[in-house]
Amino acid sequence: MKPTVLFVDDEPSLRETVPLILRASGFDVTPAATVADALKLIAERSFDILLSDLNIGEPSDGLLLVSAMRRTQPTAATVIVTGYPGFESALRAIQVQVDDYLIKPAHPEKLVKTLRRLHENRPLRQRAPLVRLFDILREKRDEVLQQWLSDVEASPDAHKFRMSREERLGSLPRMIDAVIDLGCRNVDEVILTAGNIIMAISSPAKALGVSRREQGYWATLLTDEIRLLERIILRIVEQNLIRIDLDSLFRDLQTLNDLLGILLRESIRSFLDEPVALT
Repeated sequence: MKPTVLFVDDEPSLRETVPLILRASGFDVTPAATVADALKLIAERSFDILLSDLNIGEPSDGLLLVSAMRRTQPTAATVIVTGYPGFESALRAIQVQVDDYLIKPAHPEKLVKTLRRLHENRPLRQRAPLVRLFDILREKRDEVLQQWLSDVEASPDAHKFRMSREERLGSLPRMIDAVIDLGCRNVDEVILTAGNIIMAISSPAKALGVSRREQGYWATLLTDEIRLLERIILRIVEQNLIRIDLDSLFRDLQTLNDLLGILLRESIRSFLDEPVALT
């Protein structure tokens, strides 16, 4: 039986030529032009190999497809092709356990040889146990805080505020802990309006707002810090997508968005010294 290949690239010329080369070498190739098309094919059909461009619609889209393939079809080999290799993309490829990494334009002979080798020596990977988004966040809590600190200290405004790392973090660790604890309780949009839930997460958020005002921050800078926290959390989620239970992912993302929204609102209210009505 011919090895089956899902080939994903947004360049029409490559979707024509690469399948011709591979078919002539004994592969059964299905091309796809978008991430959405590729995800649909991964859900509907089995493949021996995923061959994907790194940047499809957005930068590093190909790694999302690798994560999806590894989660649903763990024995499939995965190969990323890119014309613009860089340290960050290579590191992320390693993180999601890409089997090989080729540079455009890949010589046809090398491409065929690589795919044959991977097909003949595919590891017998087991499907990893799936976890929830908030389990990942609990596991990566310290990594989130360290990345946040590094990004903040590298920002142009950091030198304007002389403070220790502990002072810069402030109540941020307690804010993350509150998000994790509440998220693990399966909080939904209705419960999020309850006063006791707001109290649990608003205390560290209000403390951050007060401390930032005393440290001489301005409101937009406080907002930027919390938005940065959100971006880092979402980046961690993306990097660990292969491990997350997709059945709970949408609900957990909505809960995370609601909780981070409360953090932002309560910290800004406290910063501006506005009265907070808990209803």
